[in-house]
Amino acid sequence: MKGYFRKRGKTWSVTYDVGVDKYGKRKQKSKGGFKTKREAQEFLAEVQYDLKRGYTLEDSNMTFSDFIDEWYKWYIRDAKIGTTITRKNEAERLRNHLGNFKLNQINHTIYQQALDELANQYMYSTVKNTHSVAKLIFKYAEQLNLIKRSPTQFAKLPRKDELDDLKFMEKDTLGIFLNAAKTHGLDQDYLIFVTLAYSGVRIGELLALKWDDILENGIRIDETLHCPNNNASNYQLTPPKTKTSYRTIELDKEIMWLFENQRKEQNELKMMYRDVYQDDGFVFAKEDGKPFTKNKVQYRLKRLCKIAGIEEKYSPHHFRHTHVSLLIESQKDNNVDIKAIADRMGHSVMTTLKIYNHVTEGRKEEVSKSFKKIMKRHHQIL
Repeated sequence: MKGYFRKRGKTWSVTYDVGVDKYGKRKQKSKGGFKTKREAQEFLAEVQYDLKRGYTLEDSNMTFSDFIDEWYKWYIRDAKIGTTITRKNEAERLRNHLGNFKLNQINHTIYQQALDELANQYMYSTVKNTHSVAKLIFKYAEQLNLIKRSPTQFAKLPRKDELDDLKFMEKDTLGIFLNAAKTHGLDQDYLIFVTLAYSGVRIGELLALKWDDILENGIRIDETLHCPNNNASNYQLTPPKTKTSYRTIELDKEIMWLFENQRKEQNELKMMYRDVYQDDGFVFAKEDGKPFTKNKVQYRLKRLCKIAGIEEKYSPHHFRHTHVSLLIESQKDNNVDIKAIADRMGHSVMTTLKIYNHVTEGRKEEVSKSFKKIMKRHHQIL
């Protein structure tokens, strides 16, 4: 495919072939506004690359979901592995909200609505990063002449007070919820929510746990689980969110006993469904051995809140906020220091200071005991 470059005023433009129509007549496209001829040449090279992969710029029926896949193939050519995983996860959030729209149907209003919906589900920093990826995706679509203008232009990030993102349960509410999980929970519910509450792990870290990660006195966090489109069959295990997220978390012996009981019950399940059970080693697995998804946990959380008479809406991530909030509350009696909390949560010290305020000096081994002590009046593990 040849291209013809022309300088118009201070900018360059390129005209190029995009195939032939049904009558055999050559079809062309033009793109201008390049500051240099080199920029125009680089754009043409990318167009040629994409045309060779089998789709045309005239494909107006392409969905946003399909285009994310095309963008990702292009993006990973030069990006680092760690960055590509992060970008893919952020793109999946966009897919969940915009995936079924035709690419050229997404306008400013539709995109702004998606941003607002994301802001109701995630922290501001998460929405900001997702918005950055959206700008990359739509810029690529612009370069390929699949859209005239990026809908991300002039979009506004819904800014919330940082404290609004730190929603958490009061300790009496947490006790009521966990007691409901103990008596009315479905299979594996109690261990899932006790572990979330008593460890403060992220939901993706919890669901990625394998039996090799269950230690004598705690759990090891070295992976996180992603299930694109909430499909457990296509699960992906990726590195944790940050370098500080690699950690070992001490847990009480009663919780470790629950893990041992879970192992016994799972072994019985394997025998019962041995013809279909795919043993990938997950601690929290369904009848076929595939891991639980975040949506499944969210559904069960909602169910238990209804049973417990808890009207406030919570997500699995709020157990993480709750864990830190109660550790901070316990500082007067237990002297839990900020470094110990940061290590336990997988935050940097700066992040912990910024989000969760100041905590007095103490020792790391007191963290687990302090959480158990403050919850003792409201909930008994066994």
